[in-house]
Amino acid sequence: MNRETISLYTLLFILLASTVPHGIAHSTEVFVVGDKGTCYQSDGYEWHRVTGMLSGDPHRFWALSENNIYATSETRVYHYDGVSWNTFYTVPERVWVGHIWCASDTDIFVGGFVSDIELGGVILHYDGVEWTETRIISTGYITIRSISGSSASDVYAVNERKFVHFDGSDWSEVDLGGWGDEDLRWNAVWCNSPNDVYVAGYYYDDENTYTGIILHYDGLGWADVFTEENLALYSLWMSDEGFLYASGESLATPRQGIVVRYNGSWKISKFQRANRLHSIHGNSSTDVYVVGESYTQPNHGIVYHYDESGWDVAQDHMDQELVSVHCVAEDFVIAGGEDGYVFRGSGLDWMRWMPEVTADFIDVWGTSISDLYAVSEDGSIYRYDGMSWNEISGPGHPVEKICGLSSSEIYTVGEQGVFRYNGISWSQI
Repeated sequence: MNRETISLYTLLFILLASTVPHGIAHSTEVFVVGDKGTCYQSDGYEWHRVTGMLSGDPHRFWALSENNIYATSETRVYHYDGVSWNTFYTVPERVWVGHIWCASDTDIFVGGFVSDIELGGVILHYDGVEWTETRIISTGYITIRSISGSSASDVYAVNERKFVHFDGSDWSEVDLGGWGDEDLRWNAVWCNSPNDVYVAGYYYDDENTYTGIILHYDGLGWADVFTEENLALYSLWMSDEGFLYASGESLATPRQGIVVRYNGSWKISKFQRANRLHSIHGNSSTDVYVVGESYTQPNHGIVYHYDESGWDVAQDHMDQELVSVHCVAEDFVIAGGEDGYVFRGSGLDWMRWMPEVTADFIDVWGTSISDLYAVSEDGSIYRYDGMSWNEISGPGHPVEKICGLSSSEIYTVGEQGVFRYNGISWSQI
């Protein structure tokens, strides 16, 4: 743990395994809390910062509505119900997830990779009842880079070496005809309908000259519709009006972020203030966002916005490089970045979403790493659900100490006496 200039008020040992079966060792979790919501956890060997953001890095999103959003972050799938984020699913051990696409709440597809003896890409599917796992075995870069579909029985996924399709029952490799060359790298797919599918990436020749490429499927076969030297394409999105967008980078000197747009003809836009542009998404053909890495401040994020007047910088020098963007509504855009950073905004107005708590903690108690309760100096109570700190309702009076037996039996002490929470309401005792 870094030596930070913080005051640590409380040291609490939580026995997480006091009821485990005989023969299984008890585990001790140690939590230390202090100023500005600072909370560290130790497992007996190392200390880890417990932050107020979605854990993991980076974030990918898919919104079914403003109050129904799913996100992935390395080892978890999260759900946002319009009020708070909660863990929806914890992936199996050795599985790491990234991209997500949802047909509905009962058909969710998550892609990533598995790091066991047989390395490979992995696709997790939730059917409303259970999760199933499908391995996509390939050499080289293995993680699933993109998922898109027109329905729950028409879903495509790519990693750099494999392109697969789900028909509602099974995954199978897509036959691209003469485009299965080992020097091709697929990064993005967009499925508009069963007879209108795009896949994008790049290939390189013997002289290591990179060429960006987009293939299109019309229901009969695959054909290249766009190629351009010194480009690498990373993301695809199509508007309801049928305009296709791809983002990536120009590999010519100097390197720049690029957007390719098709609305009857192809147009390449280059962005001098971006090194590369990882992700593109929009609300309409005149309301599009693209995010990536800032050129003037490497490892920091940049957001460009497109409207009727063209492209313009919406935000530059954001705290971390941005790798994903998803438009929920005109005034509701989510951007995810490195180190677990998430931003919400639109146009020129952006803010850090799910920020760390700024209150000073003076006491903490909990039942597990995903069920912690802390008291701030002003007597408020916060709860940590394994993902973020959020203020919760208390007994109506300032609190100084907190403890309990379970999440439905919590006690607080303050100047107004002792109060008990029964899982529904507070009462004085």
